[in-house]
Amino acid sequence: MAAAAALTLLVVVAGVAFAMSREGPVTTAASATSSATSAPPGGTATTSAPATSAPASSAPASSAPASTTAARRPPTLRLELTGTSYVRVRVAGRTLLATVLTKGQSRTFDQKSLTVTVGNAAAVRATINGKLLRPGRTGQVLTFTARR
Repeated sequence: MAAAAALTLLVVVAGVAFAMSREGPVTTAASATSSATSAPPGGTATTSAPATSAPASSAPASSAPASTTAARRPPTLRLELTGTSYVRVRVAGRTLLATVLTKGQSRTFDQKSLTVTVGNAAAVRATINGKLLRPGRTGQVLTFTARR
């Protein structure tokens, strides 16, 4: 069991190092969380913490009224973690999120086009426009684009 945890940590660190070497600076978890909850140009982004951290009745991060079209369609991207993985989400060259997420955490984004990099593809359930993306392998660094 300890060997599996050590291997998972090694894979996550390797994924972070790989992602950082490919695309410049990465924001810290604290600044990424605050930028992920603000409304970027062309859409809204909301975040959700593990069920044990936030009350079920908490209001969405964005207070802007949603149009009826946006209310009927699913968000562009929803990430749900089944394990630990590095996750980076970018829109128009701007990093919205760059952090290590753990089992039970989830993030939702609603922009026209997002570029996503995950460091452990098997630990991330990605849903794009309501359709589940085929899962990757353990330790696989995966980059994909989600479009509305």
